[in-house]
Amino acid sequence: MTNIQELKAAANRSSALASDVCNVLGACEQRLQQLESAVLPLYGDTARLQHIHQNMERTVKALDHVINFYMVSRELADLVQAGPHTSSTESLNLYLEALDKLAEAQAYFNKNNPQSVELENINQLYNTGVLKLESAFEELLSRNTRPLSPTTLMDMIALEEGKFHDLFTFTYQC
Repeated sequence: MTNIQELKAAANRSSALASDVCNVLGACEQRLQQLESAVLPLYGDTARLQHIHQNMERTVKALDHVINFYMVSRELADLVQAGPHTSSTESLNLYLEALDKLAEAQAYFNKNNPQSVELENINQLYNTGVLKLESAFEELLSRNTRPLSPTTLMDMIALEEGKFHDLFTFTYQC
């Protein structure tokens, strides 16, 4: 009977161990439920905070875009006042890009804040830039072209009139 008693003792120990394991698992399950109930609101808060962060990033980006319009006249004033340097294509392109930026700023302020002092500054700077560009163009033309003599000009006019007369005669006869 010793074997039966040992078997009963082993069964009792096994039962006690199973009960202890069940108690530990129950306690773990209860702790997990408590942890879950504590963490779930944090997930919601984290999602809301991420959404707020994205909104803030978009707002900062939009503000940077607007601030650039307010800064454009100060940034480009020296370049525009100096006028275009027609000696190189790169410097001329840089000048034209500056005028494009001023035109974009004009459009922004005309749409969003037409009474702005900044719009007046930009308009004045843009007009100055256009005048300097026109005078640089005239200078380039005068430097790189030569005037026609009056006789050459008259000959060209006569030649054109002859072509027009021939064309008119040809068309009228058909």
